[in-house]
Amino acid sequence: MAAHIYEGGDGPRCALSTSSLAGDTAPGRTVECAARFEALAGMQKKMSPENGQCSQGTLAGNTQRNRKEKPMSTIAQTPQVVNGHTVPTTIPQAPALLPEAPCSITMRVPMPGYADHALITGRGQTGAEAAAQWQGSRDAMLAVVTAPAPLLSRTQRLSLFLACGLEKALAAQDTGRVQRLLKAAALVLAGCVSQESDGAYVVRSQTEPEKTVYRVVGHACTCQDATRHADESSFWCKHALSVLFVAKLDLQEQE
Repeated sequence: MAAHIYEGGDGPRCALSTSSLAGDTAPGRTVECAARFEALAGMQKKMSPENGQCSQGTLAGNTQRNRKEKPMSTIAQTPQVVNGHTVPTTIPQAPALLPEAPCSITMRVPMPGYADHALITGRGQTGAEAAAQWQGSRDAMLAVVTAPAPLLSRTQRLSLFLACGLEKALAAQDTGRVQRLLKAAALVLAGCVSQESDGAYVVRSQTEPEKTVYRVVGHACTCQDATRHADESSFWCKHALSVLFVAKLDLQEQE
């Protein structure tokens, strides 16, 4: 007796056929074979695609397709959405390298005012071009190094004079001079110091600029503070110190 499984319209079926083997046609044997093939048909039905199962070949095929990588050309042509706008994806290209000049000159040049030397290189297609470029680079470097320092503003230069005077007064432990220097700088910044036609300076009072004006010649002043210390040659009142600041500032601007 032989068994065959075939697909029908309503699912897999099992059929039995008589063979030439002796004893296969016995009733008990026939029932036993029929039961076995019915169980086999049930297992096949459970593994069918209709029940959500895939055969081994189908599963392997899907896995291989999922593992395939997209070629770079496809990725480059795939558009992307950025801030609501569709833009193409581009692959960055390496920058092109410029050819090296066939001629070059490198020399060390002393820098005025500096202990180090500058290393200058000139390049060109010919030796003359390389030398010309080297000379131009050297001239540009020297122009920058030897350029005069920019002139500080009047307020900045006044700050330097004030700092120098404060340093000397603190070194001498003269706190009174420290206070007078600060007040003198305030007079200059307020514009209270002016020079008359005879060369003398007049300093207006900060508290009463329209009523009180002091006249300063050298470091002698008409204020009460200068009068009290008239016998002290090293004493400078705040008005005399403010005149000293203005005179130095004007002298620098004339140079």
